Amino acid sequence: MASLPGTVDGYGHRLLIRRSMTDPTDLAYYATRSSGDHVTTELLWGGRPKPTRGPKPTLSLDRIADSAITIADAEGLGSVTMQRVAADLGFTKMALCRYVACRAELVALMVERAIGESPAIDAIDWRAGLKQWSHQLLAAYLRHAWALAVTVGPRPLGPNELGWMECALSTPG
Repeated sequence: MASLPGTVDGYGHRLLIRRSMTDPTDLAYYATRSSGDHVTTELLWGGRPKPTRGPKPTLSLDRIADSAITIADAEGLGSVTMQRVAADLGFTKMALCRYVACRAELVALMVERAIGESPAIDAIDWRAGLKQWSHQLLAAYLRHAWALAVTVGPRPLGPNELGWMECALSTPG
């Protein structure tokens, strides 16, 4: 992957993209944001401060992610847009942007929510534990076929994804 000059998303974030990528519907767009990842990390790990001014929040990140996941599961990730998710929730795109700044953040939330918490492994040895872990991870990806494609490449990990990795590393043995 290479950084192309002038490749910036709508929020001024410089993007790393494949030279063959020609449009933002390419899955690489969502997996390779290079700057602004600290913002996505704060979103995933709950580090954003609650606003003290303005109207009371009426949406939640879980509700937004669930709506986007429903669209992606039914029609594919290409159908998930900020406009579409906002419309499905009965809000405007600008109202949605108060919670999630861009589609890359939305996709990160979707992955975190779709994969869910790590499983409890009850195997006796490491081989059986990793087999059980891999079957459960495969089942999560089969439920949400779009998720595997967006988990490739450099990107911030959320607590659930990190929990899956820790679960695999802590298998007995």
